[in-house]
Amino acid sequence: AGLRRWSSRTAAGFTSSPSGAAPSTTRGTFLSENRQGRAAARSSDNWLLGALFLAALGLFLWAEARLAGAPGLPLDDSWIHLHFARNVAEGAGFAYNPGRPVAGSTAPLWTLLLAAVVAVGVPPLWAAKLLGPLLTLATGLVARRLALDLTGERIAGLLAGAGTLLLGRITWGALSGMEVGLAALTLESRWMQPLAV
Repeated sequence: AGLRRWSSRTAAGFTSSPSGAAPSTTRGTFLSENRQGRAAARSSDNWLLGALFLAALGLFLWAEARLAGAPGLPLDDSWIHLHFARNVAEGAGFAYNPGRPVAGSTAPLWTLLLAAVVAVGVPPLWAAKLLGPLLTLATGLVARRLALDLTGERIAGLLAGAGTLLLGRITWGALSGMEVGLAALTLESRWMQPLAV
């Protein structure tokens, strides 16, 4: 009889408490709230990194306006990418001179991405000024996630993301019209693959 009562209680323990009341959901609620808390922390960290990067971009754009007097690009190669991108967007082919294809772009994928943005009506210069920072921001967010996955420490993720986005050469590269952000994001994504397995 004692064994039957114990078995009955054990089986019933999965569906009810000893008093017959509904089972406690404290553990499930805790896990759900914990997941929500981590998601909220990730979101707030991303917003913080975005705000810091925006401030850095603003500083660089202010310096550009002060030194050059107008928005522009610092390197000849940047303008070459834009020239190719505009010709691709206008249907003139992957060419510097329309209708005469040539392998003159040192970063074809970057040129094609610029062309896609230009094709929707964004002026070439602003396509570079928009796409570069977006890819660089993605690089910083991936750096945060990579550091967090490797260490399990939120502060490590924040430091990695901020260190990436606030590095002067990276911020300069984001606005340079060159493929800096694209190259960095591609390399980082390669590092993320083993962690995803």
